[in-house]
Amino acid sequence: MTIDKTRWQEFNQLLSQKGLPAVLLDSATTAAAEEMDEILAGPEGYFDAHPITRAISDEMIKCCRQGDVDYDTRWSVDFDESRPETMARYYALAYASTTLIPLDDLTQWELVADTLFPDPRCDVHLLHDCYRLRDRGEYLRAETVSMKRGEIICLFNICDMCLESLRWITFKSPEYGGPHPWTDEGKRGDDPSAL
Repeated sequence: MTIDKTRWQEFNQLLSQKGLPAVLLDSATTAAAEEMDEILAGPEGYFDAHPITRAISDEMIKCCRQGDVDYDTRWSVDFDESRPETMARYYALAYASTTLIPLDDLTQWELVADTLFPDPRCDVHLLHDCYRLRDRGEYLRAETVSMKRGEIICLFNICDMCLESLRWITFKSPEYGGPHPWTDEGKRGDDPSAL
């Protein structure tokens, strides 16, 4: 994390106006700021707790539960729908898919992501500007993110611009163009075998 010294001075001026002592910029302060940034902004668990990424995964699960679910068993040869004891496991779910991918262990999501997304492009388009770039055929560098939601590991690609926006954007921001929160109420219809 690089600290903008001008912003730091502005911060200290505000403290001074309130009669509070200035905060010195030194290596210990910088280290503490970096540690706080790591705790607040990830990487472990950050996406699982962020309201916008939760809305993305909620949308993915909602789409999966509303359609017919298929299974892609390439990564788990012992998975068998007819044997319930083989179904108690984690599943990967790729963005815009209703296919659950049984995993033998939690770390397999990276192999699945590398296979399914050889050239990642933003799936989520949290910002209207991201949509505009896509519509013009332009793409920013993107990375695949995983989010654990129960037994489902949601996989989606997010570009650098949308990823950076997670630090400041809210559902009510005029720039926001992503999904909104959804609550699963458990209603499934007449078919008892439906998810």
